[in-house]
Amino acid sequence: VREGRLDVVGGGWGSHDEATTPVDLAAAQYDEGMRTVRALFFEEQTDRRFDGDDEFADADVAEASATAWQIDPFGHAAATPAVLAHLGFERVVLNRVSRTTRARLIRENAREFTWSGTRREEREEDDEARGGSAAGSVAAHVLRAHYNVPPELDFEKRRIVTNADGSLRADLVDRAAASLLETARAASQGVTHGHAFVLVGDDFRFADAGATFDAWRDVLHRVSSAYGTRERGGPREAWPRRASATRSSFSFLAASSPPLRFRWSTPREYFAAANAATRALAPPTRRGAFFPYADNFPASENAWVGGYVARRALKDAVLEAATSAVVASSLAASLPRAEEGSNASRGFAANLARDVRAARRDGFLGLHHDAITGTCPAHVAEDTFRIASRAVTASRRAIRAA
Repeated sequence: VREGRLDVVGGGWGSHDEATTPVDLAAAQYDEGMRTVRALFFEEQTDRRFDGDDEFADADVAEASATAWQIDPFGHAAATPAVLAHLGFERVVLNRVSRTTRARLIRENAREFTWSGTRREEREEDDEARGGSAAGSVAAHVLRAHYNVPPELDFEKRRIVTNADGSLRADLVDRAAASLLETARAASQGVTHGHAFVLVGDDFRFADAGATFDAWRDVLHRVSSAYGTRERGGPREAWPRRASATRSSFSFLAASSPPLRFRWSTPREYFAAANAATRALAPPTRRGAFFPYADNFPASENAWVGGYVARRALKDAVLEAATSAVVASSLAASLPRAEEGSNASRGFAANLARDVRAARRDGFLGLHHDAITGTCPAHVAEDTFRIASRAVTASRRAIRAA
């Protein structure tokens, strides 16, 4: 992280659901996550006003990422860009928009745009004073397709078949290389700068990260051997429509496709390159929400509309826990700093800080898009009830103490 090879995006305590989470709780859970990330990685001197112990080591990185990461919540709320801009984010990566919206953005080369809410809720100078984007807006990038990789590139879900020396079997390398080229072709659609944003992985992956990256090494070596060191270029029409998973099709795809240069990168690096290539162009603008509703039904990436009404008791418990945590932390913030009192008062403040931190972290956990929506399995819902109850207990203890 300190060398810039790993970028921490998002920064919230969880990936909250944008349809069922109130705006104030969305901002609060981001605040908890961002202060934790900053303390872990990005601050030379950690502000421990609400920390009762030295939980985090000092770090020497200049700044946290300005990229929010909302690729799995079931739609995106109109209030989100204002919340993100208020918190200092400059851009956000989105995914679950309606099928027709995604198709239109691709067709119009408008997958990257300036996103704002339905109205200007804050003056431009106020936003700029907070370090966010002007007028409560952020730059948005909508993924070309869902974030999971094709089966040929999912080296953990399928068994990795290797040679005696541990290298990936040649026929699998060709299949994976052809799939990577086609994925890159698709990722270049809908943007105008020539850079392709290709994600690696999926849910519950990298349990065997070493074997996965070894497989990727073999695939990238196969692709680079076909292209040598040539730079990106060539007409878009040179892309074939589809690549089948055979050695001959990979050879054809590599020969007929524009030369590509693949590299491991971070969102920070991608957006810096994209911005440099389009600096003279004004991006398109969009306002309002992106909610799928039933647009994608019955595709596998459906609308999850039942998440808005299912498990109402779970929703009530989560909202009570999160709201109680905000009340407790607000009361704690109104108290004098611990340094201004005696040893006894400093001990009291440390105990209060631990309760507030526990309340916030447990209380905000249930805002996750697979918790408050009720789309989680039964045992996860039971855990969420238990953690929400624990958060309420910690909040009440802190409120009584304050």
